Amino acid sequence: MIAVILKLVCANVLCGDTYLILSLAGRWTSEEHNLFLQGLKLYNKQWKLIADLVKTRTVVQIRTHAQKYFQKLEKGRMMSTTSVKKDDVVSSQCLLLNVSS
Repeated sequence: MIAVILKLVCANVLCGDTYLILSLAGRWTSEEHNLFLQGLKLYNKQWKLIADLVKTRTVVQIRTHAQKYFQKLEKGRMMSTTSVKKDDVVSSQCLLLNVSS
């Protein structure tokens, strides 16, 4: 029974006198991601402090999101340094034509 409940998208967690809704699964909202980025700037890799800022994600979810975020950034860097642009190909062909004429 508990396993079924944990598979639900949200769970209520008592925080002082108020309840917070924690996302246990699913995609990050743009608001959550923006708070994550803000926390990353403010606290670097102090996941607990970032989780306190985001409020709807656990420390483990923050860490996993960070890992995927950094992998995506690295992939983007790799793609931009290894990709050949159409203009570069045209420019090199023009150079070859000028050299041979």
